[in-house]
Amino acid sequence: MREKVANGEITVNYVSTKEQVANGLTKALGNDDFKRFRAIVGVEDITERLNTRGTQPLSEEEEEALEDLIEGGEAGFPELGL
Repeated sequence: MREKVANGEITVNYVSTKEQVANGLTKALGNDDFKRFRAIVGVEDITERLNTRGTQPLSEEEEEALEDLIEGGEAGFPELGL
């Protein structure tokens, strides 16, 4: 690594502790920092959609989509916007 930096092949930039994305995986974050981390990694909060849906049983289509998802297929849940 030092050799690559010395040769100008790569540049190392300082990143403050507050801006370390890995903190979201290694530290307990406060609410604001957690929301920032979630946005950076592209995870969306679907709490409202789940609360709206309630505890209704899955439809046959949703069950099939879930099975496909578990098996690694392409699937989604349009009712949840997924």
